[in-house]
Amino acid sequence: MINRTSTQTTGQMIASGLNVEGFVTTNVQAYQRGSITRFAGAENLSGIHQTLKIYVDAEDVVAGTTYEITAGGAPGKASVFFSTDDGVLFRADSGTVKIEIFDKELQKAVIKVKALQHSHDQVEEVEVLVEADFKGFS
Repeated sequence: MINRTSTQTTGQMIASGLNVEGFVTTNVQAYQRGSITRFAGAENLSGIHQTLKIYVDAEDVVAGTTYEITAGGAPGKASVFFSTDDGVLFRADSGTVKIEIFDKELQKAVIKVKALQHSHDQVEEVEVLVEADFKGFS
């Protein structure tokens, strides 16, 4: 379990491929509760609140591990959501979350995400790429 003495997370999250002009924020959060580890970033762009959330469902998150993304999440898997005040705009149904660094003692994490959302009505798939680093877990 992650040390809960730190309440402030710093770092940044950068995402491309969302239907907004880039997502870059230093308003980030990383925490672990039970088997769920959550990485999130939020920003206001043109008065619209946007949130990007990445969940990893694993008892022991390990650096160097890649987790497969599923639409609803499952043990040993990950899920990715992007939403605005208007609702969920992106819910990944495939892809990967790679944990490059995850150090509980130093409270540092670096992740890379490649998430895809397939449309049932269209051939087009949406690819979202995320790079994020976090210091301090809340």
